[in-house]
Amino acid sequence: MAAEACGTPLGFLSLVGDDRQWFKASYGVPGYRSTPRRDAFCAYTILGSDVLVVPDSQLDERFASNPSVVGDPRVRFYAGAPLGGGQGSAVGTVCVVGHEPRDLSQAQRRQLAEIAAAASDALEMRRRLLEQARHEAARRNHELAESQARYEALIETQSELVSLARPDGRLIYVNAAYARHHG
Repeated sequence: MAAEACGTPLGFLSLVGDDRQWFKASYGVPGYRSTPRRDAFCAYTILGSDVLVVPDSQLDERFASNPSVVGDPRVRFYAGAPLGGGQGSAVGTVCVVGHEPRDLSQAQRRQLAEIAAAASDALEMRRRLLEQARHEAARRNHELAESQARYEALIETQSELVSLARPDGRLIYVNAAYARHHG
């Protein structure tokens, strides 16, 4: 969507970590997975809150010797919008790349920012859903542990003989009283 809105041959959704940048979605360069953070244009984008536009990377001292500029994919134009992390800090970008120097119109900048905002909302929703799932799993594990404790208190302390057998008669469980009685 971002590449189409901005009229570029390449588009990415990237997440930026301490040492690497990971491309979670890409358009125009199949199989592009990650780059070192030191080579990532997006590492600059996440430092701000607005769209970063680099009209000609060969003329920008930050990027002129970048491996993506001097080698494949021959980045000449870059524009990226930060992805909010839900905690007030950017975690990545939605960015577009071209092979020729250019700029974005105000409408394209706005569209890129809106696409990044939608992606940020989706990431935040995913984070919340995962958090809810972890809490639900913890709650269920706690309930299961309580149920197991009740079961053990009821069955293991019985003076009655309790056993569980398969249809062929093979025992798969016996309580302590059963084990004492039958050895």
